Amino acid sequence: MEIPRGNREIVPLNALRAFEAAGRRLSFVAAAEELFVTPAAISHHIKALEILVGTPLFIRHHRAIELTDAGRDLLVPLTKGMRIIEDATMGLRRANAGGPLRVRVAACLASKWLLPRLESFYKEYPQIDLQVTVSSQIYEFRYNEMDAMLRLRRGEFNGMSVEPVLSEYVTAVCSPEFLQRNGPINDYSDLVDLPLLHDDNLKCIPTYPDWYSWLDAAGVHVDKELTGHRFDSSSIVLDATLEGKGVSLARSALVAEDLSAGRLVRLGDFDYPIKHDYFLIHPISSPKVKQIKIFYEWLLKEAAKTEQCWSRLKATDVGISIREMPIASHEGSNSQALAPTVV
Repeated sequence: MEIPRGNREIVPLNALRAFEAAGRRLSFVAAAEELFVTPAAISHHIKALEILVGTPLFIRHHRAIELTDAGRDLLVPLTKGMRIIEDATMGLRRANAGGPLRVRVAACLASKWLLPRLESFYKEYPQIDLQVTVSSQIYEFRYNEMDAMLRLRRGEFNGMSVEPVLSEYVTAVCSPEFLQRNGPINDYSDLVDLPLLHDDNLKCIPTYPDWYSWLDAAGVHVDKELTGHRFDSSSIVLDATLEGKGVSLARSALVAEDLSAGRLVRLGDFDYPIKHDYFLIHPISSPKVKQIKIFYEWLLKEAAKTEQCWSRLKATDVGISIREMPIASHEGSNSQALAPTVV
């Protein structure tokens, strides 16, 4: 049955979606990525909406945008309305709480930590059809694509449960073969002249160190450009390290087992003083809350094993240089003497 509209005007829903996303993200590009359209399409929708309401909604700068007062007045109820629509849709889904548990995971954590452990989950919980999808960018929760997501950093997610899973630290590592070819490495200042592997994937996280900030925290002042290969994937950086291509800043959660097995060695005992955490994020009102709870408790058990492995590595550090030559620190250096970790 057709419901009469009466005298209501037809509201351009696509334009409202474009404005809401752009206003929330303060970026036409980010809004375009979220809605799977082009930035030009976002701009077109917003111009049409500004014509409809008769006032500008954004102040457009050269490389940034900001909301006008009218834009802020519209964004607040619009975002609230979008949430009501999403909640109503989720309410309909509760009638069919079965189906797979879809979890989206940050790419590097998936390949280097989660996937090698999934077989144990499938064996322990055969009743749960866990489906993992991988993405290098996890910014928004998309109800039609996932039931939960596992990502680095807490973020801001209204109406979501944000639960800590795993902590990680940043330390310098290389392969035993690389150390044999390029050692002895007596001091962190020696790293400046070695092939360094750079992880550009983490530039978006201000508290994550690059080589300059890590070396500075370790007591080494760098006054020249550091060379070495650059990658936009943490997984590729780790693979290159395992293949002996250079020294990398490794994330403890991803390399604990490689260190324990001797596939990598830890250069000295310095960890960057800021730790980072992974979180499991899901809607508080999810129809699959029981499945998510089981998955979360399993994640915590696996995370505890990883952190115990890391603690054992730190507690059993044995300082040796390559070819078992004694380590000698540079005279007059303020840096820490390096002692590759073996277990």
